[in-house]
Amino acid sequence: MSRSTINVNNYDQQDEETGEGYAMLPNANSSQPSDSFRRDGYAPLSGAAAQSNSKWGNKRKAAIFVGLSFVFGFLIHIAYTFATDFRGKSTSTVSDPAKAILENENLSSDPMSFVSGHSKSKSKQELKELVDSGNGYFVRDYSVWLGWNNVRYIIETTLLHAQILNRTAVLPGYVYARACEFDQATCGAFAEQVNRGKATGMTEWDELPEAEQQGWKIPLAAMIDLDHLSQTYKNFITLDEYFEIEDLEPGLMGESALSGCISSLTRTKRAMDSGSSSTTTKTATIKSRTGERQSDERSLADNTSQWDPKEIVRVDRVGEPPQADAKAVPSGLTAHDIEEVFGDETVRDWPYLRVALQARGFKMPDDPAGVLAALGYRLLYTWDQIGGMDFLKSPVNPVTQVAKESTLRGLYEDGHEQKANIFHIEGEIHLYRRPGSVRFTSPDARENFKKIILQDMKPLPRLYQVATVVDERMREMNAGRAWTAAHIRRGDFESHGWAMEANFDDHLNRVITHLNTGVDIINKQPKYLHKIPGSDRVPGLPQKGDHFYIGTDERNTTNLEHIRRQGGVLLSDILTPTDRDEIGPMGLYTDVLALLDQLIMAHGAYFYGHALSSVAGGVVNFRTAEGYDEKCALIDSF
Repeated sequence: MSRSTINVNNYDQQDEETGEGYAMLPNANSSQPSDSFRRDGYAPLSGAAAQSNSKWGNKRKAAIFVGLSFVFGFLIHIAYTFATDFRGKSTSTVSDPAKAILENENLSSDPMSFVSGHSKSKSKQELKELVDSGNGYFVRDYSVWLGWNNVRYIIETTLLHAQILNRTAVLPGYVYARACEFDQATCGAFAEQVNRGKATGMTEWDELPEAEQQGWKIPLAAMIDLDHLSQTYKNFITLDEYFEIEDLEPGLMGESALSGCISSLTRTKRAMDSGSSSTTTKTATIKSRTGERQSDERSLADNTSQWDPKEIVRVDRVGEPPQADAKAVPSGLTAHDIEEVFGDETVRDWPYLRVALQARGFKMPDDPAGVLAALGYRLLYTWDQIGGMDFLKSPVNPVTQVAKESTLRGLYEDGHEQKANIFHIEGEIHLYRRPGSVRFTSPDARENFKKIILQDMKPLPRLYQVATVVDERMREMNAGRAWTAAHIRRGDFESHGWAMEANFDDHLNRVITHLNTGVDIINKQPKYLHKIPGSDRVPGLPQKGDHFYIGTDERNTTNLEHIRRQGGVLLSDILTPTDRDEIGPMGLYTDVLALLDQLIMAHGAYFYGHALSSVAGGVVNFRTAEGYDEKCALIDSF
């Protein structure tokens, strides 16, 4: 199938070569691009060129043209009649895209049928063997009221913790999409509709009109390439597969369990009365922040009753401390000196500690592990905060930290000897923590988690494909030059007072200023320019005044038009009907389109985002996975 070219003047076009009628499914409140968008070959002919095309010369040419038109018209009529008979009552032009979707004869009641790239390839026996190869199940609670990027962070952490404990990670079978581009009936044809507040137990949407409180359950496989994950990470199942293995009815646990809050399943005692199995589910639990750790088999140590209270530092595994090197300790340096530098903190960045000790007259060796061990301290490994905050959990700035040996608490030590069927982390351990919700006691362990984030957790191939095509179109708009991208977070950030600028015009001006700075950086250092995907060539250097790409949740039509007048390109401007068909019905939901937005922004030669928005973190991760230079992105804060 050939892809249609962009025509900004007609987004209800037919695909040029397939002849299939795909009406453009516009984003909410989207409108046609402004005149400033119609340049570099995308504008209709005008002036002398248009006049020359309208003149047909003498009467002889006109007669030939009329004759040929009659012949071709007759042939087209015959072809159309045949096609009409063959296709029945179908038409090649879709005047109502929502109606066309609903009337599609290929609809299936199984939402997974729309997610190519996921195949239920494992039998029940194979799933059981997968679980039996480890120490049982690993489950945790999911903060399902958060958006997809935060849920993705939680899934990454789940995979890490399950790996540490050699258990099978249980992932939610679906996630909540927050919005859909069409009416509730259309969107409900492809996903189950729920009230977000009732489904997640949150009240933040209660004041909205009923229609705006709705969400949709979409398959996890619409957001993650589960086939790829099963090949690279391997040891995971979805919650519906857990039900299948354990011969449980999903309804046993109610809506909260199905949504991803899996704590309910730990309270299910399989076959306690029915006698359908000779085994009983046993659970070991770590509670976050409140309550004691509990186990159906035995209590865990009382002095480690929470995930990470202030007096402890949660790590992947404590293991054996490094070999102490007392001889290398600088003369006069004691553990008390380090304690004074630490103050009330349980963890300090090693560069900070080193400078502080040096200011006191203690010169530390380049490899301080032995010295720190002799004084009762340990080097730890993680990634630095972005913008001084932990909202973006991107593995881009590795840092080394120091903590007292006696404060370390290892997930491995707490759980690897547990014989319970299910190991459960209960409560919220996602917010305000470093990537993985642990620190690592070795650089290799940190790198292993980086692999899970960047290589194992991937969107569907179809989204990558569409993003690559959009990248090509953006270069075409800019005469072959590279282009820049930014994310403008408005929506809930406006109501919370978190938007970069309260006034939208000020926000856009701020974005354009930073993108122009990015253009200057790349022009001064062309080596930063990333190669064209699938090629050894690099695009032309970007220029100020070129078209730039904007990913945004802004829906005010006046503000969107202002973006276009300044040269900005939105997703709804550049997607063609064929692209929409490539994405499939899951593309009705804005969460899927937002994921595509991230992949597109990741192709920008320079990217500008907000440190409070996890969307920017997703873009950074995609760029890091593809090897973009970190100097070609700015994650800004207030």
